[in-house]
Amino acid sequence: MLAKFHSPQVLTQQIESGQAYFLIQVDEERIGYCSFTEKEPFIYFLNKFYIDQTQQGKGIGKKVFALLREKMMAPKQIGLQVNRRNINAINFYFKVGFVIKEAKDFAIGEGYSMDDFIMEWSKMN
Repeated sequence: MLAKFHSPQVLTQQIESGQAYFLIQVDEERIGYCSFTEKEPFIYFLNKFYIDQTQQGKGIGKKVFALLREKMMAPKQIGLQVNRRNINAINFYFKVGFVIKEAKDFAIGEGYSMDDFIMEWSKMN
């Protein structure tokens, strides 16, 4: 799974196709990264949002999400997919204003499936 979604080659391809990537650092320690894609004007998809588990619960995610919204330049809507069993991430997304739009299963090849919630943040939420 790591090679399929997080290898240097895959990340390079994603950047070249328009994903904006950001490294998350605290006191020069790399603790995570995130990326987004603009799908339409002011409509974005949050592709990745990872913070080391030892750094979670410290308010870093909320600060990073606020900075991402600034980089997105006045987003009207932000979508994402999150695994339905990832309770910590789902609760975080609720805290920053996302709502669940639907539950969906995605076959991703090699016998793997992603059982996700489709979540959405809206300027109106």
